Amino acid sequence: MREQERIKAGVATESELNTAKASAESLAGAIEAFTGALRAKRRDPDHVAKTGRYLERAKDALGWSALADMDGESLIGWIADENHGARVAGGEPL
Repeated sequence: MREQERIKAGVATESELNTAKASAESLAGAIEAFTGALRAKRRDPDHVAKTGRYLERAKDALGWSALADMDGESLIGWIADENHGARVAGGEPL
């Protein structure tokens, strides 16, 4: 009800409120959903497991708990610190 009042008052749009809700969602849940989508696409189980572990390591190392915590600059720094190859870093040499 409070959200509807904010929309009516013009303080926020429905889209802005939806974005705020999504940003507060658990990053662990998003990682699980992503790896679940990979499994549903019948990706190689080893690749799915490795991807999930990699994302969890990044989340833990960077102290991220929600989607809103994610920051590309700190991720790039972490990738460089971990000495990952260009493939992991998006194809660009760090």
